[in-house]
Amino acid sequence: MSSEPIRGRVAAVAPAVPADLVGTLVAVGLVVATLLWLPSPSLVLRSAAGGLLLLFLPGYGLVAALFPRRRSGDTAGRLYDGVRRPIPGVRPPSTAERGALGFGLSVAVLPLVGVGLGQTVGYDLVPVVTTLSVVAVVGTVVGWIRRLRLAPADRYGPGVGTWL
Repeated sequence: MSSEPIRGRVAAVAPAVPADLVGTLVAVGLVVATLLWLPSPSLVLRSAAGGLLLLFLPGYGLVAALFPRRRSGDTAGRLYDGVRRPIPGVRPPSTAERGALGFGLSVAVLPLVGVGLGQTVGYDLVPVVTTLSVVAVVGTVVGWIRRLRLAPADRYGPGVGTWL
């Protein structure tokens, strides 16, 4: 049995699977499992998981939804409005800027989530973790869909291979 058809299928699927968004979804799953389902995780593990959920994951999901394009080239790096005209002076953020925006948007989303939870179900562990996880997952899925709608050359990808 030849492995050539398998390599062809993997190569065809690989550009459609953004490593940063898959990592975000996996991180959300691990954080939820750590905070809600582990019987008694250590305080350090709970603090690290909670800090990641509070301070980064929801914001990065929203950044992925807002900025699906990569930053390179003359036309590939420009954002477009609904009729595909370049918006002058607007460019997608770099990888470092995406990280900073992920932190900033998470901090900006926290008061909105807090007000919403305070007016409805209150501030308990399960509603807070669930709401922030939903924000992170919905933003990540919307970002994934928006990236799939772009040409493969225009899609943002963090370049994980260059980090290792």
